[in-house]
Amino acid sequence: MKLMKNKSHFTIIALAMIFLAVILMACRNYSSCLEINFGGGRSPGNGGNGSVCGDGLVIDVPYKCDVDPTGYKSIPAQLAWVYANAVCGAACNPNIYIVRATTAHQNLWGFGVEYIDTVQNINYGTRGNITVRIKTHENSSLPRYSLVPPGVLWGGAGGSMFNVAPAAAGVTLELYNINLYGWFANSDPMIQVGANGTLRMEDSELREGSMGGVSVSGGNFIMNSGAVVADSSGGVSLTAGAALIMNDTAIIHSNNDFGLGLAGGVNATGAGTSITMNGGFIENNASSISGGGVHLSGGASLIMSGTAEIRWNNAIGDGGGVFVGIGSSISGTYLTAVHSNFPDDVYFE
Repeated sequence: MKLMKNKSHFTIIALAMIFLAVILMACRNYSSCLEINFGGGRSPGNGGNGSVCGDGLVIDVPYKCDVDPTGYKSIPAQLAWVYANAVCGAACNPNIYIVRATTAHQNLWGFGVEYIDTVQNINYGTRGNITVRIKTHENSSLPRYSLVPPGVLWGGAGGSMFNVAPAAAGVTLELYNINLYGWFANSDPMIQVGANGTLRMEDSELREGSMGGVSVSGGNFIMNSGAVVADSSGGVSLTAGAALIMNDTAIIHSNNDFGLGLAGGVNATGAGTSITMNGGFIENNASSISGGGVHLSGGASLIMSGTAEIRWNNAIGDGGGVFVGIGSSISGTYLTAVHSNFPDDVYFE
């Protein structure tokens, strides 16, 4: 009987070790993913009970200077803190790190502007299910803060402002109540999103990307109310199964390929690449080829519903509103929602 009890004990211990090994493998970066505490500005979101699918953590990233409490840390400095301290979240509820832009950090030409001097990589190695939310500080003297990319101050070429290309799944960059401005000599799109990444915008504007606004390859781009992509050399590029979702009052407008042979508003290419317009507007875009508003090719798809509209776009070639290439598709409310484009609304190749 004693032997049987010992075997039961060994069985329980073995099962416990297997369970722990599964948890360790899920996060892989053991020290970063398991050392979770609620000190130093970290707080549990709506309970934070620590369960596998708990509410996730909402972490206020320190933005005051360590040496001088009256000073403020730059966006890159705060993102460096996130890289050093971020821990894995749950797939259902990722950990959210809040990064604040403050006008007290830097004023250029009398405006509240922060210069992002290097490309910011939103990539945390094997740590996944992490959301970084960049927003204007609640106590800012300006209603919205502006960020400018590399090369602006000295007229250099400059690359992307943010590169959301994580190795682990579930990594998201959120832009909330903030503006991003490009530069005429940018060498890359202002934001690039890779296969495991997601970009989410709300009440934020992205303008003047001389090599494009947002480029998504296999990742996701979600535009919610007040999100704007405008005044760029091609608004949004989607490839390799990327997905664009537009909701509410999101808008892609006034983008022009400036003779580069690109689509004006959105260029979607490849099987599995999709645009879902639950609302929002694609308007006043222009292309020197086909597809002033949207260009679909290689099996890409566009689905329209709700209040979505594609209007007032133009192209030198066919499909002022939407160009639908061979193997691609458009469905939903497009018969009435695509209108007032030149030379035509929808062209099927």
